[in-house]
Amino acid sequence: MASVTKVAAAGAFDSAAVTTHAAVNVPAGTADGDLLLLFAMTENSAHAAPFPTNTLTGWTRLDFVQYSTYDQFEVWYRVASSEPASYTMTSDVTGKDVFVMVAFRGADTTNLFGGNHSGAPAGSASTAHTTPSVTPAAVTDLIIAAFTDRSTTSASKNADWTPSAPLVEDADQNNNTNASSAWYSVEVCDDQADVGSVSAQTRTSTSQISQANAATWIGSLQAGGAGTQFARPDADITDGAWLNQAGTNVNLYQSLDETTADDTDAIESSDSPATTDLAEIDLGNITP
Repeated sequence: MASVTKVAAAGAFDSAAVTTHAAVNVPAGTADGDLLLLFAMTENSAHAAPFPTNTLTGWTRLDFVQYSTYDQFEVWYRVASSEPASYTMTSDVTGKDVFVMVAFRGADTTNLFGGNHSGAPAGSASTAHTTPSVTPAAVTDLIIAAFTDRSTTSASKNADWTPSAPLVEDADQNNNTNASSAWYSVEVCDDQADVGSVSAQTRTSTSQISQANAATWIGSLQAGGAGTQFARPDADITDGAWLNQAGTNVNLYQSLDETTADDTDAIESSDSPATTDLAEIDLGNITP
């Protein structure tokens, strides 16, 4: 089982160009402390600069990728706490936006991706799109990747992304039922397993259409909670015949609380004892 696991995902899209966008449901089963990620394909429906300025109350924008003169792909996050049923993004210009929200459990919500996240525009027409490279902080990281593209031709809408292993699709949302362009798709995936290596990672997914107006994103999500804990000596249980550097058996544990070997701050037993000398030290003061 992965150190960080997906709980569930939910998607939504606008059926018309609006500034108050479609409500995105909080994924089923989300609990306090889970990490929520929202992936949003946002547009200026006037098909001109400027890019939309989006607001999502209670969330923080992690990344955004501008991949045409008026489209941008955004990644937002929050730590779940007494969640409502849904969230609604607002914009300063109208757009027909597409959204995917995914909940993850077991993540380090204080450090999140540790800076190991990146997005980029496709740059050239292709069906297969590969993310930028990230380097995991630990073998227990979870790789998450997202892909989006845009079509203005009704005959070439992308109705399905196909991720390459080890990615597993969490959600694939589009607005293809809209009567007019632009048509967008958003796919979010994760490995559903610990990355197992701290070497550089990229991920790939393939669209049904060859499109230059596309973007990718990747993040290496760090595990938290019980995955990283430290215990420190904080009491003597049995001192036996052991002594500290002062020649006493009082608070031996204080002579063991060090990160670098130091014989001036240590404990010792008598030379060649006839019986085994046993000292027991309590490892308490557990911290994440």
